[in-house]
Amino acid sequence: MIFLNEITHYEFLKHKMAYRQRDQYGIKDVSVSAYVPKNDVARLMYYLNCACAVVEYNDNNINRYCDYDNWSQLSNEDIHSLVVLCYTLSPDLFHNKAFFHFDSLCGNDPNKFFEINQVNHQLLAIQSIVIADQTCRVNRIMTYKMRWMNTYYFNPMKNLARRLNNQNQRLRSSTYVIS
Repeated sequence: MIFLNEITHYEFLKHKMAYRQRDQYGIKDVSVSAYVPKNDVARLMYYLNCACAVVEYNDNNINRYCDYDNWSQLSNEDIHSLVVLCYTLSPDLFHNKAFFHFDSLCGNDPNKFFEINQVNHQLLAIQSIVIADQTCRVNRIMTYKMRWMNTYYFNPMKNLARRLNNQNQRLRSSTYVIS
């Protein structure tokens, strides 16, 4: 475990999360390697998996949308639900609360997860996030490089929204009137 006031790389928490100068916080890298298929649905599911890894979000069906290895099993309706869910759990919601754009903490990886422990029993300012009228406890933080956010959120959201729009337009234009 690394103590925040001993390592300058962890100075970001002083600026991103409020805490008293005398308090010490331990930070532990809890990242695991992941292989994500090169598919927009799988990538968006991985984003959602990461979002759910940092907070306790209790939605009964959310786990099926986090299982990026089985992305091909989602129907078009499921993909629409995934896009809506990811829009609800957008990076803006987590920015500087549980997600931190901090390249140097990622090292050679596009993202990393950290658990933060309080050594002096003082509390961090960001303990929970409100998501869809539900207060969710922050379990850990994630640091990321911008290419990670582009690969796993922004580009898949843009591509899937376009795909779903095109499908809806085809459905509306193919409506037949039977007389």
